[in-house]
Amino acid sequence: MFESICLYRPQASGKSFDLGLLAEAMVFYQKVRVAADPNTLVSLIRICGPDSLLYALDNGFLELCYIENHLGVSNTATPRGDRYGLVLIGPPPRLSVEQYARTTFFELTGKQGRSTRLANRLSRHVDRVKWNMTDAQKAKAEILVPGFVSKCVDAVLEHFVPGFSPQQGSFFNVYEDPTAAGSDASGAPQDLVVETNFDLRRATGVRRQIVSDSTVTPASLLMEVFDALAGLRLSAAISADMAVSPSTTAVASVRFSELLQLRAQNHKQLSVFQEWTCHEGRGIAEAVRSGSRNFDDVLRLTEESKKLKGWLAPKSEDADLLKEYVREISRTGWADKLPCKTVRMLLFAGAGAIISHFTSEVAGVMGSLGLGITDSLLLDKLVKGWKPNQFVEGSLRPFVGL
Repeated sequence: MFESICLYRPQASGKSFDLGLLAEAMVFYQKVRVAADPNTLVSLIRICGPDSLLYALDNGFLELCYIENHLGVSNTATPRGDRYGLVLIGPPPRLSVEQYARTTFFELTGKQGRSTRLANRLSRHVDRVKWNMTDAQKAKAEILVPGFVSKCVDAVLEHFVPGFSPQQGSFFNVYEDPTAAGSDASGAPQDLVVETNFDLRRATGVRRQIVSDSTVTPASLLMEVFDALAGLRLSAAISADMAVSPSTTAVASVRFSELLQLRAQNHKQLSVFQEWTCHEGRGIAEAVRSGSRNFDDVLRLTEESKKLKGWLAPKSEDADLLKEYVREISRTGWADKLPCKTVRMLLFAGAGAIISHFTSEVAGVMGSLGLGITDSLLLDKLVKGWKPNQFVEGSLRPFVGL
């Protein structure tokens, strides 16, 4: 805990990138990685400033993973009803990470040569991730697991459409139409059928109070699920804690609950996450969001807190030690003068149950359990010691169901 964290679209859908959350992650964690799409990359450069962002990358305060494309959902009307398919969405090939960065640097500096040098320098720090159609087919297999996507959509709606309460007995089922012959422009099959009784028109009305041009459709809800699963895969791949959107937290809870049920053999409901809070933090994120502190201030605070970060790593995740760590970090530099704040975490509570159940090689038990590719990755990482703790803003109760 507090060793490594991955920020994957931590803001709620429709919100801008949260520099305040990034600031707290950099101050508390030894290693911070941002998984950025083009919009996030441009936002980071603008809000951090070219020189300050590159200073953070050069000195290891920040790592950058650039997601070159993502899974999308296409929708085709047919005489038998709408059919959906998984597609890969990305910028035109000519718009690489270097070109996005160069354009943004030029907007900020007005100097072509310097912008090129800054973009080349940033490029050296970027790890690139690119999904392919094999990933799309694996994602498709996941959502076809009976009952899984319905649970995910039910959980996602609570956060994607705050204030919307689905009717009792609601469902959202996805199945494959073996007779579908259509495909999109890329050749991807349009063979998924969605059956739901959710009142999506009413959900759209509630959603538009947050994002005025948003529409809640089967495709948009499927996208929330796919995006959440992508976030889980990225965090598991680097064995990091997570700072993710509320929707991703909701899907993670469903996914890990199902894995724990394998251990419980459906006899009882096991807790997935447990609440951990420390009331002796400081309002670092709030100071950054208000504009009273900028990214350069965050860099100085990160540098000052660096000497305190090493002592926690070899110690056990004892609650008192963790609180002492938060208290000491929060007393560093200008943070000590800020108002007190409660630091909140969701700690994964099921590692012991999973490890005790999956004592053989994970790959050897996957087929008999009927689990998907994400389950295989998650189980493998969990058995090897990964704990998908989550750094949470705001109340924990909506996430843990307390």
